[in-house]
Amino acid sequence: PERKVTDSELRVWLTGTETGQDQSQTFEECLLHGCDFLEVWGGVGRTTHAVAHRGGRALIVGLAWGHDLGEAEQRNFLYALQRRVRPKHAWFAFPCTAFCCWVRLNRAQGCDLDARRREGLRHLRTTLAAVQLQVQLNLHATMENPLSSMAWKEPAMAKETSLPHWHAVRLDQCAMGLTGPGGGLHLKPTSIRTTCPLMAAAMSKRCSGDHRSEEHTSELQSQF
Repeated sequence: PERKVTDSELRVWLTGTETGQDQSQTFEECLLHGCDFLEVWGGVGRTTHAVAHRGGRALIVGLAWGHDLGEAEQRNFLYALQRRVRPKHAWFAFPCTAFCCWVRLNRAQGCDLDARRREGLRHLRTTLAAVQLQVQLNLHATMENPLSSMAWKEPAMAKETSLPHWHAVRLDQCAMGLTGPGGGLHLKPTSIRTTCPLMAAAMSKRCSGDHRSEEHTSELQSQF
């Protein structure tokens, strides 16, 4: 069973003394006025900052912010935070390394990647537990991973996303202006699963086809 986490502990967890990323004041505002957005597995937090810039109250959880969700205690804090601030929308860009094309190729060549797979499955279970909690709280959740990620085919993930409240769309990130190291538009096909119909409509963006992407992978283009 999960240990009860106090507000004081959550404040400390969100202070980020080691990273210099202090979110404790935003936490207080969320307790008083509600939380608009929670970004989980976040890095620089562009989406979180964009929500805050527009006047929303947003929090971010991720390794770069002092949160290691590979640890059971840290996962407990995440679930406690969800219950306490009840974010209207939570975004989960969970780690995809264990499910990517290169890992499949290396496994086929006999490389021992069992530890990497166990880590990936642990992160996947954490994501599923958190999105299921969002649904139980009558709140929205969105998951993001590469289009080619095998995470979508994992039995637990496939079972969850087959439920009728989930919407699936493809986002070609060149349609959002993403550029690669050379400065050209970067296709980066991404699969989105969301419980929010409005989010699904907003995220359904395909490559216009009027440019050459820096990486042009026909295999990826044909999968969705």
